[in-house]
Amino acid sequence: MRRQNAHQRRRQQELDQARARLIAHLLEAIGPALSAEVAEQILEQAKAWGSLRARELDDHLADNPDALTAPSGRHGVVCQLLPAHRAGVRSLRRPSPGLGEH
Repeated sequence: MRRQNAHQRRRQQELDQARARLIAHLLEAIGPALSAEVAEQILEQAKAWGSLRARELDDHLADNPDALTAPSGRHGVVCQLLPAHRAGVRSLRRPSPGLGEH
């Protein structure tokens, strides 16, 4: 097994922190009916869990804290999934191609 160097460990820690912030944003936007596990699934289905997208969305939400409740086009995929969850839909499907893809 290959050991991570200090840079890799720091980058992984930063990614873990960004993901934790994204989950916290979703929990705040949706409310107590959402679990952290489902929040992670929403981010995965929105293709916002991978390293690059998670960091981009984390930066976007830092600059635009109301983006999940008043979405713009850039990260629309996550924002399209939120109303489905609020309505009690358990099987989240990715919105039409092109939404949030930049």
